[in-house]
Amino acid sequence: MSDLFDPFVMAERGAEFVVELPLSGFARIGDLLLEDSGLVRAQLSFWRDRASVPRIEATLIADPVLRCERCLQSFRAQIETKIEQVLVCSEEDADVAELQGEEALLVSDPRAFSVQAWLEDELILALPVVAQHPSGECTIQTEWGATEVARASKSEDSLGPTRKPFAGLGALMQKTKSDSEL
Repeated sequence: MSDLFDPFVMAERGAEFVVELPLSGFARIGDLLLEDSGLVRAQLSFWRDRASVPRIEATLIADPVLRCERCLQSFRAQIETKIEQVLVCSEEDADVAELQGEEALLVSDPRAFSVQAWLEDELILALPVVAQHPSGECTIQTEWGATEVARASKSEDSLGPTRKPFAGLGALMQKTKSDSEL
């Protein structure tokens, strides 16, 4: 199957298919991953709705290897996202669709639409902003335990009264202000 095809023709035909691609084939996402192993699986559906508007829907599943920002160890994330977009061929149509509460996919050259590039865009958007192990699987939590992490946080809060090194600055400024008024 070629990666380039006209999504409007696919919507006309009501095409449905499954794509499975290795993460190593996605060039732009490589810097965001710890390893390029794993797969991206997408179930795609193209159709026209009752108003004859072409649409694309996909369920995207991936298992990229990321670095946990809490413990700095690698883990295999489970990403699953559902995408539904209206296919449009102009920015004006995209604006109209978005005003109607729809997410638009602007396809400027229908003959050059790349499913892989589109899937990569959607995968980048689906990645977590701060990658972390699922709850209870992080070595920080398992080595220290959740209660010990909370206890350590409380002990930092109970180190005594908070010093305010600039607290006297306000009084000094008031004194300087009243001296200058004389």
